[in-house]
Amino acid sequence: MTTTWNFLKGTYWYVPFKSLQAMQMSPTDGTVTQMIDQTVWQITNYENGYFWGNCAALLYEKDTTPTAVPSSFRIMGSITPQGKVLIAFMPINQLGALLETTGFGVMREQEKSWVFEMQMASGTTNVVTHWAFMEETQPNDVSWKQLPGTNYSVPDFLAAAGF
Repeated sequence: MTTTWNFLKGTYWYVPFKSLQAMQMSPTDGTVTQMIDQTVWQITNYENGYFWGNCAALLYEKDTTPTAVPSSFRIMGSITPQGKVLIAFMPINQLGALLETTGFGVMREQEKSWVFEMQMASGTTNVVTHWAFMEETQPNDVSWKQLPGTNYSVPDFLAAAGF
C-alpha cells in the first residue's frame, strides 16, 4: 500500500449511488428524515500530507426533486501515511471557520482504485449525518457527465455552487 498521496492533486471525488443516503434529525421532536447528499470535492493541491480545494454539496429529502443549488465550501484536510483522513468543510462566508463541519475517514483500496471512506455530522438547526465511499471521477467517466442523484455534470455542479 502506498503512503504517498501525491496523486490527490488535481482530482475530483463524488458520492456514488450506493452512498447517497444520509439521515437528518430534528432536535425538537426527534423526527428522522431520509436525505440524499451528493457532494463533489475538487482537490486543487496536495503537499506533505495536506490537501485543499473546493467542495459543492447538494442535500435534499429522499423521494423529492431537488430545488436548491449546491452549496459551496472550501476544504482543507490532512491524510496520514497510513491513510487516515480529517477534512474541514468551511462555508464561503465571514463565519466560515466558525460554521466548519469536520469529516473523518480513511483511504481504502477497492478494486484497484482508492476511495475515501468518510463520515460527517453537521447542522445548525437539524443535524445531518452521512457516511460515504467517495470515488474519484474523471472527464471520460459516466459519473462526470451525470452525478448520481442529480441532473448535473461535475463541471455544472461546481459552477452552480459558484466555482
